[in-house]
Amino acid sequence: MEDPRQHPAWHHQGPNELSELIAAELFELWIEARQTNALLTKILAGEQVPSGQATHLVVTITNQGEAMPVAADVIVDTDGNAVVTGTWTDVMGQPATAPANAGPLVFGSDTPTTATVDPGTGKVTPVAVGTFSGTIAAPLDNTGAPLLESDNVTPFPAPAPSAVATVIASAATGLAVQVSG
Repeated sequence: MEDPRQHPAWHHQGPNELSELIAAELFELWIEARQTNALLTKILAGEQVPSGQATHLVVTITNQGEAMPVAADVIVDTDGNAVVTGTWTDVMGQPATAPANAGPLVFGSDTPTTATVDPGTGKVTPVAVGTFSGTIAAPLDNTGAPLLESDNVTPFPAPAPSAVATVIASAATGLAVQVSG
């Protein structure tokens, strides 16, 4: 690990930017710790650890293709730039290919009175000021039956909702979605 004081941005940023840099690095460490913990839990339970095989589905809200980290603002405009997405990951939390027989994902919002989400595309449409999370229904296979994990017995569960997003009024740009913790 590199000494953060040696990072080129360390000396060329103000206190706010430096705090954001540190927060981003801490967030990355937190993700790595979760992935390592998941792997160790499987190993200690005597489970085989599949390499590169999808074991999880993660829900995020993206804007113009970039996943929004904790405490980011997403401006939802008429171009439909904010989208709920699903990413298949392996046991280490690394991107993985969806199971070959996976059907299309069905996206949603846990609070459609605040923001609706197109079930097929994941496009977020703000409705009112408030909070919501992006959701994905439990995945189905290409026949409409529950998608099974690699053991061919256990159905994939619906993934945990995205981080909480807040639709806020913004006079200059319309409604905005703020993703937080």
